[in-house]
Order: sequence, then C-alpha cells, then structure tokens
Amino acid sequence: FREGARRARSIIQTKHRRLQLTLDALGPEPLTVDQLTHAVYGKAVRPFQIRMAMAEMLGQLAYLHKRGWVERVTLPNATTAFRRAKPGGSGGFPQGVPDRSGDGVVSSSCR
Repeated sequence: FREGARRARSIIQTKHRRLQLTLDALGPEPLTVDQLTHAVYGKAVRPFQIRMAMAEMLGQLAYLHKRGWVERVTLPNATTAFRRAKPGGSGGFPQGVPDRSGDGVVSSSCR
C-alpha cells in the first residue's frame, strides 16, 4: 500500500486534532455525547453520518476518561454527560500522548 506511512501519520494527526477539539469543547458544565458531537463535528457531517460521529466521540471520551482528563457524570434526569476533569483544565494532551508534529512517533500509551 503506497504512501502507507504518510497516511498513518495523517490519521494520527486527525485523531489528535479531534481529541483537542473535544477537550476544548468541555468545561466545568457537563455536556452529553450528542452536545459534544455537534460541538466538535458541527456541520462537517451529514445527518446520516451523525451516528458514526457519535461513535467516534464515544471513543474519544473513553480515551480521555481513562487518562483522567474527563469525568463522567449522571445528570438528574439519568442522562450520562461529561465534563473536564479537575485539575487539568488548561488544555493540551495528557502526558504520554504523541504530539501533532507528524513525526509518526506513537508513545506506548496510544498502542
């Protein structure tokens, strides 16, 4: 598969950009997966693609939650929502996540 390494770097950069957008969308007030999906993907996806975008968002939230960057909360109406974890509200990636430089280096925490 030609240009495989370049394509892999491009995918990694896109994943990290979306992780950063997700972190940027989160604040102290909890947001649902639906709210976050629309905040991050907005009009970039067509209506029939929204379920795929939500699945991607769930994966991003699981990744960030496992690393302690987001908290999962249950709202009074029993809806699950997410907010930025305390401390760590300054943005950026958790330690051990590769930067977005495109050098192709992936830390062990991303494997």
